Amino acid sequence: MALYGISAYMSNTYYTSLFSNSNKNSSTTNSTSDLYALMQKVDQVRSVDYQKSMIEEYKKAFSNSDVGTVESELNLSSTAKDLSSSAATLASSDFSDSESLLDNVQAFVDDYNSVVDSLQKSESVDALRKGLYMTNTAKAYSGALGRIGIKVGSDNKLTIDEETLQSADTRSVKSILSGNYSFTSKVADKASDISRAAGLKAQVVSYTSTGTLDYSTMLSLTSIFSESI
Repeated sequence: MALYGISAYMSNTYYTSLFSNSNKNSSTTNSTSDLYALMQKVDQVRSVDYQKSMIEEYKKAFSNSDVGTVESELNLSSTAKDLSSSAATLASSDFSDSESLLDNVQAFVDDYNSVVDSLQKSESVDALRKGLYMTNTAKAYSGALGRIGIKVGSDNKLTIDEETLQSADTRSVKSILSGNYSFTSKVADKASDISRAAGLKAQVVSYTSTGTLDYSTMLSLTSIFSESI
């Protein structure tokens, strides 16, 4: 009788101990019971029915997964591109027009939150790294953002306090939301990086079905790991 899942040496040792001594004491009896229980578990794992049940459980766990799919990566790439665009629009707003400013801030916040949601379904290490930088930037600016009516939540999403935003000092709002070193500028940069990384990941995910990667994608994948945050 062979035991699969246990090394041959250990199997022989167990069987020698089990059958060589006819004068078994209580300790031996306990060891025998333990070995018998182990043998039962091994037989269970080896059984066809057990293997079938495990396969079904894995199917249930992963068949509906939408994490790391081509669609989820392309969605992240698209939403991040939208965020980069809305950030640029916000940065060039007429800050003296409160209604137009509110619309632009709302579009920016909506796109930002969409990226935060989409990042949760990505398996792109680079996109997630850039996303972490983006949300950490928001946390670093949370005090200044709060003073102009943009709050950073514990879930990393942004919300707007319209009253505070519309009553905030125009110069303060402009200094935070426009300029090369502003919050929106930094978000726009990382959103562009996220969009690119997720797009590359989508091509990698689809590789198994197409069997090919274009040359520019291969170059990007080679260089992506040397990029600094």
